[in-house]
Amino acid sequence: TIVQLPNTEGVQQLKIWTTNPNGKTDEQPANDLLTVSIDVVKGLQQRLVLLEHFTNTGCGPCAEQNPDLEALLAKDGNDKKVAHITYHPNFPSADDPFYLANTQQNTDRLNYYQVTGVPNVHLAGIQKNDSPASITQEDITMEYYRPGEVSIDGGYTFGETELSVNITLKNLKEFGTKNMVAHVIVTQNYAFGTAPGSNGEKVFPHVMRQMLTGSNGTALQSNAKNGETKLALKYTLPDDLVEKDVEIVYFVQN
Repeated sequence: TIVQLPNTEGVQQLKIWTTNPNGKTDEQPANDLLTVSIDVVKGLQQRLVLLEHFTNTGCGPCAEQNPDLEALLAKDGNDKKVAHITYHPNFPSADDPFYLANTQQNTDRLNYYQVTGVPNVHLAGIQKNDSPASITQEDITMEYYRPGEVSIDGGYTFGETELSVNITLKNLKEFGTKNMVAHVIVTQNYAFGTAPGSNGEKVFPHVMRQMLTGSNGTALQSNAKNGETKLALKYTLPDDLVEKDVEIVYFVQN
């Protein structure tokens, strides 16, 4: 049977039930009805899959699992579907250079997700919390087709000494009382001739350099449908930041 879904925006109830299964009286009618809530929204936008990845240059299992994850993210167009960010906590090695480059925000993001061991990945926030080896093509595909609820327009420009970000976020649905926050994160790709840590890894993609809206993000200026949040951010460029290796990730979460 083809179900006609409602086209009125808002939360709708979908009820599915069965009667006389196999032409016989149901002996357990209490489980005949399933009711689910559907949030009907018009004008949704294609979103990328947010993959937040915790690793460390002194972590042996990280060196074993990270290359396979990176290979997965590079194939079948996944590089155009996934927004990948790596954070470096202070364990097992407190000498990880990427941790030392931004100790506070690496630690804050670790604590936000209550990560207690590496390697670890969080897919779309809390949709999946596991090891890099657990991430599959199906995970990426399913998450990619989950529609976005905020549109993001604008971009960033490089000056001689400063990175400027100017974006407008527009809510495509009503968020009610949810604590919606926007994150803008500067990432950089690294490749070394000599491994910077004890685990032998030399390639480090999408390393978090700076969370421009702070560790906690910045609250949306409106939770109403069509409400807009305008962000104008500046970042003083460090000497070792290479423009061609930089990517900026924007996302909203609650």
